[in-house]
Amino acid sequence: MPDGAGATNAEILWAPDSKRFAFNYSPLQRHHTGFHRALETVAFYQLRGDKWEALRSLEDETTESLAKGHVPKNAYPRHCDPDVDTFKLRNWTDANTAILYAACYARSSGSRFLFTLKFDEAGNWKIVKARRMSKKESKEFED
Repeated sequence: MPDGAGATNAEILWAPDSKRFAFNYSPLQRHHTGFHRALETVAFYQLRGDKWEALRSLEDETTESLAKGHVPKNAYPRHCDPDVDTFKLRNWTDANTAILYAACYARSSGSRFLFTLKFDEAGNWKIVKARRMSKKESKEFED
């Protein structure tokens, strides 16, 4: 599991077959470390035999890096603060597919996206669908 010391807003979401889960949490913030730290993030795990293994993390990702190549260039701001990105798994649609909410906050605005992640048997995920959310949808989604 990620270093949970000081983490808040912890939530586990199980895949329908119970062989994967996502751990949504707010990590302990380490200011001035030079490393990207999202306000909220998610860690993925998969059962292999009788052991849970961590899968590729979102820790080194930003909303902008996930959006590049998946949404039109004009759909995301280029000046987002990577220290206030938010990633949160919303739900599993089946045992291999999950919907990830990502928010990027800029000084004067922000963008919110839904990414569809597809997992292979080895637990590697890739983005198979992405879209920017409307302001109205974002407000309804966050409430």
